[in-house]
Amino acid sequence: MRAAAKRDGGLLLVNPLLVPKFQKDDGLVRAIAEAAKSAPVAFEIPVKAFLSSKFVYRAKLVAQVRAFLRLCLKLKAPFVFTSRASSQWDLKSPREVIAIGVFYGLSFEQASAAISTTPQKLLGQLQ
Repeated sequence: MRAAAKRDGGLLLVNPLLVPKFQKDDGLVRAIAEAAKSAPVAFEIPVKAFLSSKFVYRAKLVAQVRAFLRLCLKLKAPFVFTSRASSQWDLKSPREVIAIGVFYGLSFEQASAAISTTPQKLLGQLQ
């Protein structure tokens, strides 16, 4: 994934949940933060992963994503929330996604930026 961050091309959203122990991988976060300075690159935090997990796995995922987002904020790596919806029932309103972001430990402003400001900046870099 680190090599993908260095490639030239269009928009790149990196799903950190696919990387083992992603919450501790500061090398990956640094690579995306560095690549984001010159290309439209960001981490994708899929809301569906949280909603589809159950029992202790949900608690583990929440703890991992909280630690990961703290690391992203510390190293200034951009991230966006996505739905990854496979049906209309998986779709969530912006308020619900912001609430999930606040649940992950973000402020209201940080969570709302992850669904509005950051995607706008990424799309603006494509032009």
